[in-house]
Amino acid sequence: GVYMAPYVIEACFNNGAPELGYELLASYDKRSWREMLRHGATACLEAWSPNDKKNMSWCHPWSSSPLFLWPERVAGLSPAEPGWKRIRIAPPALAGLPEFFIKAPLPSGRTVTVRHFPERGYLMDLPAGLPHESEGDKVSCRTRRSLGPVQPEPELDRLLARCAWAERVGEGTGILVSVSLQRLWLITAGAPVWTADCSTAKAGVGSLEGSGMTPSGWHQIAEKFGEGAPWGRIFQSRAETSKRWLPGDATEEDLVLTRILWLEGKEPGLNCGKDTQGRSIDSKGRHIYIHGTNGEELIGTPASHGCIRLLNDDVLDLFPRVDTGTPVFIAGE
Repeated sequence: GVYMAPYVIEACFNNGAPELGYELLASYDKRSWREMLRHGATACLEAWSPNDKKNMSWCHPWSSSPLFLWPERVAGLSPAEPGWKRIRIAPPALAGLPEFFIKAPLPSGRTVTVRHFPERGYLMDLPAGLPHESEGDKVSCRTRRSLGPVQPEPELDRLLARCAWAERVGEGTGILVSVSLQRLWLITAGAPVWTADCSTAKAGVGSLEGSGMTPSGWHQIAEKFGEGAPWGRIFQSRAETSKRWLPGDATEEDLVLTRILWLEGKEPGLNCGKDTQGRSIDSKGRHIYIHGTNGEELIGTPASHGCIRLLNDDVLDLFPRVDTGTPVFIAGE
């Protein structure tokens, strides 16, 4: 039954049988959480199926208890010090483990994210300043300052005032990019609700076609591409290919990956149409995107050819939060 299942499964992981623990956790049997899904459940049921208990609840907290086994036993996350002030990462060797992605909240309010690739192993994102130790040759860890609640930043207030955000966006939602800080914020009702490091052009700020620079000023999201595509999918001319980039793949190309937000300039003479000399300065015509990248190690530094790059996890997170027509301001200085 559902009441003993998590104890049995955890005992497997604790006593040298992680393969059996995972097999039970992800079972297709009639006594499994997949059986709940087959009955159309959108939350954990009180029993495996309505056939086991005629008056069962369709939303029962006890049955959700195995969820803690995924970050702790499958992804291998555990506290190395009380309160998760130091973290230990030691995932078990499980044959046939599929690709998955989880976010594990910590008591501090910050988050650890784990992405598993069958071909490559584990990619862990940890909040900056969180000490950690890891085991295994297929565990890659990196730190990010954006893994946690969005904190007020004085520089952001200055940027919002500078671009007259309240007059232009008001209580709506928009994106603000700072070239000097290499930072992107999602703003709703004048307050930041999401933020991430980004990478703008190595050549600096400018709108001229062929310059390789990132344009400044007001834009909007003209079109979105990539919904439903897997992490790391390679796009060419905004078309999804059959190829995929994974961490560790060596390539000198500047790849457009995972999701695309195509920007359209809204300020004629600055990022839309032509300049006073008749030269094209059109952001959409220059194919300026917000997109995922294979240059993830360069995020936080100017490194692109004009576009705004994000980590692939971050562009996946941002993509459903915005629509076509969403305003975007790029602060160029």
